[in-house]
Amino acid sequence: NCVNNNCVCTPTPMATACSGKSCGTVSDGCTGSYTCGTCGGSTPNCVNNNCVCTPTPMATACSGKNCGSVSNGCGGTYACGTCSGATPNCVNNNCVCTPTPMATACSGKSCGTVSDGCTGSYTCGTCGGSTPNCVSNKCVCTPTPMFTACSGKSCGMVSDGCTGSYTCGTCSGTIPACKNGTSCVECTADSNCTPLSYKACDQAHNSCVCAQKSSGNQITNGGFDNSSLSGWGFDATAVRWDASDVDNCPRSGSARISLGSGNSLTQCVSVGNGGGKLFTLGFKYKQDTASVVLCLLSFATGVDASGACINGAGPDFFAVQSGVGVSTTNWQTASGSGTADPGTSYIQIQCTSNGGTAWLDQMYLTQGSSGSF
Repeated sequence: NCVNNNCVCTPTPMATACSGKSCGTVSDGCTGSYTCGTCGGSTPNCVNNNCVCTPTPMATACSGKNCGSVSNGCGGTYACGTCSGATPNCVNNNCVCTPTPMATACSGKSCGTVSDGCTGSYTCGTCGGSTPNCVSNKCVCTPTPMFTACSGKSCGMVSDGCTGSYTCGTCSGTIPACKNGTSCVECTADSNCTPLSYKACDQAHNSCVCAQKSSGNQITNGGFDNSSLSGWGFDATAVRWDASDVDNCPRSGSARISLGSGNSLTQCVSVGNGGGKLFTLGFKYKQDTASVVLCLLSFATGVDASGACINGAGPDFFAVQSGVGVSTTNWQTASGSGTADPGTSYIQIQCTSNGGTAWLDQMYLTQGSSGSF
């Protein structure tokens, strides 16, 4: 430009030079420049004299983050990743496991431990009392096995340790009763013995018994119990024990006497100072012919080494016999009394059959005019 005959540079007006520009410097068309403005806020960067926002690189924006979205520094966002598996939840752009609340994890459970949904656990309670065992996070009573509960027991009911019970067995036959709920015995009451043809229950031994001899009966084994003729002397060719019993008791029986010697069945009974005293002999019998069973009582003052009566106290004796001329399959009763001679300390009993076969049971010798087995 020629100004006053001199060539000069007339600057472009700032408005014209900065038109369309918002930042940076521009030439004034000569040797100077203008500042068109500065940048800040959401467009902090001056590019080609315009304020713009340059996004943060994704790698920088997502550094230290593995999930969720982050700003790119301008108006956009980046997705830094997604969560799954053991750390399914995104918290502050990091994958984490958020524990299930204890109330939720233990809901419906009363004992034991449960997972918190992450790497920890909760204790939901403890068991005791009637439900001491924790099974699948529930307090339960685990029954004692039947084999254990019934060990050593053969009958009756036992608890299973919870609210139930087991039947350890039942009793029958010749051992029908259950003692203390644990073992089968012959009897605990007389009613247990009746079906077995016994009369009573010896509760001290839980054993059924038949007729027991009275305290006044001085004969040994007058009921011929225990399959035995013990206490008696006998002629083995004429006498043997027999299972036939007055009371049909299986453990008791009778003396079966066939025609034999005059001393077929004998016993020497001590009677103390028996001289001048009245004694009664009695027995039950049955016989297969119309003959007679005869039992003689003789008086003695001593016994020999074998236990037999010796040294008669006198010539007297008395006899008791079965029904003469009677054959009977039913048990009958015979008895008789006599006074012992002076000096009598022992009484010898001698029984024999005068023909056929007879059975004797429940024999007794008592002092006085009457008595019983």
